Amino acid sequence: MERKMDVDDIDNKKQRCCRFRRTTVLRLVVFFIMCALMAALGAASFILLRQIEISTFQAEFQSSIAQLQLSVQTGLANKFVATRLIEKIYGAAVQNGYAGTLPFLTLPGFQAIAAEIITLASLRAISWNPMVNGTQQRLRYEAWTKTNIVNLGTNVTATLQKINATNFKTGIYNKTAYGNVRTNLPIPFADPRFQNLLFPVWQIAPIGPNAGAVFHDPHATVGSRFHTVEAALAAGGGGFTDVIQLLQDAYPRPSSILYAPLYTLPPNRRLMGFCAAMFSWDTALQNALPSYLKRIDLVLTTKTTVWTITVDQGAAKVRGPALLHLSMPLSKHLSTHFFMLRAKVLGKGDLHDPTFDRFKQNVDIDVSKYSSVSASDFCIAAYPSVAFYNQFISDVPFRVSIVVVFMVFFTMLVIVAYDFFIRKRETKLATQAQEAEDTTKIVSPRC
Repeated sequence: MERKMDVDDIDNKKQRCCRFRRTTVLRLVVFFIMCALMAALGAASFILLRQIEISTFQAEFQSSIAQLQLSVQTGLANKFVATRLIEKIYGAAVQNGYAGTLPFLTLPGFQAIAAEIITLASLRAISWNPMVNGTQQRLRYEAWTKTNIVNLGTNVTATLQKINATNFKTGIYNKTAYGNVRTNLPIPFADPRFQNLLFPVWQIAPIGPNAGAVFHDPHATVGSRFHTVEAALAAGGGGFTDVIQLLQDAYPRPSSILYAPLYTLPPNRRLMGFCAAMFSWDTALQNALPSYLKRIDLVLTTKTTVWTITVDQGAAKVRGPALLHLSMPLSKHLSTHFFMLRAKVLGKGDLHDPTFDRFKQNVDIDVSKYSSVSASDFCIAAYPSVAFYNQFISDVPFRVSIVVVFMVFFTMLVIVAYDFFIRKRETKLATQAQEAEDTTKIVSPRC
């Protein structure tokens, strides 16, 4: 009988051992499943929330660029209207026979009129360039200007002294790398039809910073101004220059000029001169983007140059050039940093962050609406930056994923604790049952 009891005990122990192993394996399987679930939920929540942030970033960037394109086109339209307005004012004076016959004309109140137009159209300057035809008219015109220089504006004594001291020594001039040089007629590099035509700046506003431009002839200076004026003369319409350096700027700054021709009325239609509107591309982008947005890099590309204008919040001032990242020849780059509707030159080169190349958005600029000829095609490529990206990308997805992992881990701990106490209770009950069975076997032995 004792031997039979030993055999039963051994069988029971084997069964309990098998059950323990099966239970342990099952618990380990459940544990690993919970760990995998915890990792999957954490990763899924992080990826989902990060994707929402990226989608918001892309949507805001695309919306901003759409607003930019509309703003740039509207700004250029305003500049064109400003140029035409000055042209019409001069045209009215000519038609009424006011102040003599062109080119011998000084428009009264020009500074006050131009100041309002410059403010409304965000221009740097507006000028009147009368047509002077041939050597004889040139000599008469230069003599006339010395007498009428006082009519350029009031309260500009220092400016007039500067003009008298420099420009009058040269007369109508073209600008070279070595300074101002008297224009010789005929102009050798001009179209034979236009070799004797001069278009010197006479009235220009504001006169203070632009005194050095008085008598400057864009038709006699090789460059974008010359090619634009030549093309406008050939087409009988207006012109739009490539990116140039304005005479008033001592530091590199991307600018352009709109030329609007003034013709007499038919049937004797003939050219009398050009009205010119000068603007810088950083001012053309003023108010182009919402002020709450951080840095966006705008790469302005023409046939000859590449400039980078960075739109950001904050104030800045114009600084000198600094050599930075170059992706094209040095002579073809200039980068401008733009904060809070103001600009500062950072250096030469395309400075957008190549990390964001895949987010590039093109902003097409159609200057054909404002000019019959253009010296270049203009295109702006917009790129976000780390600062702009970080406005929409936060650590919230990471925090949420940590919370999700913690919640799953806490749930797993509760399950483990529950399993532990249930197992402990079952073990206690099994032990008590076994003890009761053993006692029964001893009290009532089997035969």
